[in-house]
Amino acid sequence: MLFARQRSWDFMPPDVVRPFASISLSDIAILARRIGMEWTVFKPVEGVIEAQGNGHLLSSAVVRGLGLMLNYRCIRSSKLIADRAFSVDADFMMIPESFVCSATTDMMWFGILPGNPDLGLGHLELKIGTNEDIQSTLVALDPTETAARNLRRIQDNDPQNLHGFCDIVPMVAPWLRQRGTTINQYPRPCYYTKGLTWYHVGYNVFYMKLKEHNNGTQATGPEESPSTHWVQKAYEKLRDKYGQEWDGITKSLHARERGFFDELHDYYDQTTEYFKSTCRGESDGTPRVSLSSGESTKDNKFSYMDLVVAHLREAPRSHSEAHERLNAGKLEWRNTMYENRPWRGDAMLLYWAYMPDYVKFMDQRGYKDEVKVKEAWIILIFRAFLWQRAHVGIANQPALPWRFYGSELPIYIG
Repeated sequence: MLFARQRSWDFMPPDVVRPFASISLSDIAILARRIGMEWTVFKPVEGVIEAQGNGHLLSSAVVRGLGLMLNYRCIRSSKLIADRAFSVDADFMMIPESFVCSATTDMMWFGILPGNPDLGLGHLELKIGTNEDIQSTLVALDPTETAARNLRRIQDNDPQNLHGFCDIVPMVAPWLRQRGTTINQYPRPCYYTKGLTWYHVGYNVFYMKLKEHNNGTQATGPEESPSTHWVQKAYEKLRDKYGQEWDGITKSLHARERGFFDELHDYYDQTTEYFKSTCRGESDGTPRVSLSSGESTKDNKFSYMDLVVAHLREAPRSHSEAHERLNAGKLEWRNTMYENRPWRGDAMLLYWAYMPDYVKFMDQRGYKDEVKVKEAWIILIFRAFLWQRAHVGIANQPALPWRFYGSELPIYIG
């Protein structure tokens, strides 16, 4: 027979350890960020982790015979602070705390970029939180080191310059915002995410070049399903309906209509179906061997990640080459809205001019349909536009070390 007995831990022998509540290191790291705290110190191996912000405070101490003990304090008044906010420098405004909380965005706190499972990229966990991680990831994706080398060249004067590389986020990450909501903020997995597919002048130049392309012999149709003519029609519909919200400078990143996001989502889903069909069910799109051998590794099968790698190899060049035009007084597209960065339009012009390089790379990878490669590249960029307009990256400086993601190291709570 069992009897219920009430016991107290108020009086314990000195050799008995009190049963403290515990949580894993990975979970507490994520929960702290989710409630608006910033990790001021995160050195669990050394036994020191500290976080504060949004009215909360965490500190730690090493308890002999037990491990890392976490102490929590609420330091805000009982009255809720309704206007608590993250700072987003995209328009120098304060954005309310409304970021997406999911397993996918949790990875981003650790500088990990997850792959889009809808495209068979769910196995990808790209480490891009630091320059060292970025270089390692680029070498893994492009063993010829062309992508890594071109990025290093533009970082000679600015180690934090990720022009061209940072577009990997909207190209590879899954769609984060859920339908029916305006919650669309995510932690930046790398320290800069505003590349060629973010700035409005890039959209304007892209549209101009797209119209030129569609007047040529390599345009594709129909307008009703993803093709180069479909992209032009979709772009014009978004521009006519939403104006500055689509390809201009928005008044506020957090005042956009829910219907705008839903429409972006609809177009995005169509591009997903396009690439799923084009890849013919291929689930492993990552490069498998070094291209230095010059050997084809596929039998005319299209790989989404090969196209992304083609972007990573060439896009950073547009930064330095656009600056060369600026310094020589030979800019073709003057950006009057951003006089301090008038080179952005020419960067997109150059990026478009690299089209033969994308075709050549895809040919090396075994896909030899030039018209289809150009079509896919145009849809890839439009797809990234859609993702960028539907999501807002929040500061995540610095990203937590990726090796602690998923760590089951117990943290005790005092």
